[in-house]
Amino acid sequence: MRWQGKENGELLQLAARRRFDASITADRNMEHEQNQNTPLPVVVLRTPSLRVRNLQALLPQAIAMLRKRPSRTFHVIGRAGTLTGSGRASNGEAGSGGGE
Repeated sequence: MRWQGKENGELLQLAARRRFDASITADRNMEHEQNQNTPLPVVVLRTPSLRVRNLQALLPQAIAMLRKRPSRTFHVIGRAGTLTGSGRASNGEAGSGGGE
């Protein structure tokens, strides 16, 4: 696909053009660097580290989020809770928008 060396915004555009349903990332800065209206839903995994066990722990929440066909914005999930679009912490369920 030749996506190496592309910046985040360009990667999201390429994924949308190739008809990806969503993007999943553990990039802690992407949601702050990009416009909140993304070309496809972006699920951001928040973990204490990028160890496989930490990422695997979030997969059920990520799958549940994707099954809901989320809007084209950032959806942050993680153990430490999430922030909703209003900036208020949720109960740990998958949330949308915002950042920490």
